[in-house]
Amino acid sequence: MTYRVGVSLRVIESATYSETRDAISHDWIRFLAGHRVVPVLIPNSLPNLRVFLEGLDVCGFLLTGGNNIGLLPDEEDLDIDDASDSRDETELALIAFAVEQHLSVLGVCRGMQLLNVHFGGRLVRNLDEVCERRSSHVATDHEIEIVDANWRQRLKIKTVTTNSFHRQGVTLATLSSQLRPFAVGAKGVVEGLYHPDLPITGIQWHPERSNSASEVDDIVLRSWLTRERIACT
Repeated sequence: MTYRVGVSLRVIESATYSETRDAISHDWIRFLAGHRVVPVLIPNSLPNLRVFLEGLDVCGFLLTGGNNIGLLPDEEDLDIDDASDSRDETELALIAFAVEQHLSVLGVCRGMQLLNVHFGGRLVRNLDEVCERRSSHVATDHEIEIVDANWRQRLKIKTVTTNSFHRQGVTLATLSSQLRPFAVGAKGVVEGLYHPDLPITGIQWHPERSNSASEVDDIVLRSWLTRERIACT
């Protein structure tokens, strides 16, 4: 069986001339192909996103990493680099569409953070203010604890070491009241979350990159793709 999945794209600026582009890492394409996933790429510049989404015929959505989330309503006077209003708007509308249609969603890194924002949570813009060691989540590996009993049974582990490539994040204190953590790192940094009633999961690490937790990644991917047993072709 193969799975058709809608995949969000990061927004970048051309280094050679003035042009905004959508992009995705080749790591993602190779990783998805290895899991029999056919990616349907979702542009950030569509004039009518809903019409596009209604015609996709996908069994779920993947929110990829890259770009910072723009200024939130409760934030003031923050200088946020590498943000894209068009991407924020596209992905928030995508999440709303998935909830309405009861489609599965997997958010990775930024994607997990945006799921938290969508459901009313907040962000920690600089985890160095929370963690004891500077850059403790940037281009490093660290141990996380599986804190949810059902996920612990599903993954068959209590702790695991994952990669980490983020300076912003979600903590237990900023987690949406509508979401539940299933994996937590040091100082209460949320590394995995899910919605208790909807097929929505978020992970802070990057399964598409080199990761010692690849067996966990496989289970997370299978869970995301088959949770609602939606017919895929």
